[in-house]
Amino acid sequence: MASEESFVVLVHHRGSVNRKTRSGVKFTDKNPLCIVITSTTSYDDLVSAVLMKLGLEGAKRVKKFFYRIPVTVLQNTVKYDCFTINNDADLQVMFLCRRQFPEVRTPELLARLVDVVSSSGGSNRNTNTIANAAGSSSRPAVASSSVPVYEPVVQHVASPSFAVDLNATEGDEVVERENLPNALVGVALVGVGDGFLDDEDEDDGREAEAQMGTGQQFSQHLVKCIEANMKTARCFTVTLYDRDNSEFTVAETTPTGSFSLGTYRVSLASRTCDCGYFQALHFPCQHALACCAYSRVTWTSYVHSVYQISSVFNADPNRPKRCGLCRQPGHTRRSCPQVAGSSQTGHH
Repeated sequence: MASEESFVVLVHHRGSVNRKTRSGVKFTDKNPLCIVITSTTSYDDLVSAVLMKLGLEGAKRVKKFFYRIPVTVLQNTVKYDCFTINNDADLQVMFLCRRQFPEVRTPELLARLVDVVSSSGGSNRNTNTIANAAGSSSRPAVASSSVPVYEPVVQHVASPSFAVDLNATEGDEVVERENLPNALVGVALVGVGDGFLDDEDEDDGREAEAQMGTGQQFSQHLVKCIEANMKTARCFTVTLYDRDNSEFTVAETTPTGSFSLGTYRVSLASRTCDCGYFQALHFPCQHALACCAYSRVTWTSYVHSVYQISSVFNADPNRPKRCGLCRQPGHTRRSCPQVAGSSQTGHH
């Protein structure tokens, strides 16, 4: 039987995750370890190889790995994101990605190391061991390969797989520089209402009236959010598992559709999604939009009425209009006493 192909993995154990680069995610550690593994290497074997290479067995443990995962290849330019590896199934994603993206032959990981706490409550950190680790050779460590190859199991999760622990203390080796991007594109609720749903200003009513005259049903802010999310929803795989209740499972996949990056349950009937945005913002998230396209139903029926342009006039129809300048009722900004007073002062 032919032996499994071996390849090198660069394991960073210091530094942080930098997202502000042209290629996306980049690890700042300049001196990574070289670990030789195969496609049958297990998660525990990889952890043991890293700790053995560093000489930190018994003093440190690996809480998780961050994988610099390639997501797109455009004109020989590779874009990367961050994928959390916690178990054997997550590690298989790295193996599949290596086969899917032959342009990236050497995967990169960032190990988050934490102290091992003894039974007495103290840390087993050994300064002598750490000093030896600093002077260890750069010869690649070889991890054992006792686990057979298997396809990754897609699990139902309530959050994206790109889930970096943002509660890390300053003493940890890994510090996230900025929050990960939201699973929803451009959905700031404040932006939907700014200068639009405020019916106290005379100009807002005019803008809404002009938009209704052109046949628009929803605010322009909402339409832009929906269009942006529709572009992302094209990379999703939708499965119907309860036709009566309009419930689906949506798998986020890479642009090539080779493997899943996370699975979400969507209920169009109850207007909920595991990502939380559907029920929080009261209009379809990107996963719900994928389900609408799958079912060939319009997404407009799942948008709350507050986003409709007509809600501007229905908010309080009997309320007197206020001046856009002094905010007092009974006049407009053209006939505002403050404007008249300032003009008279100017003549003097």
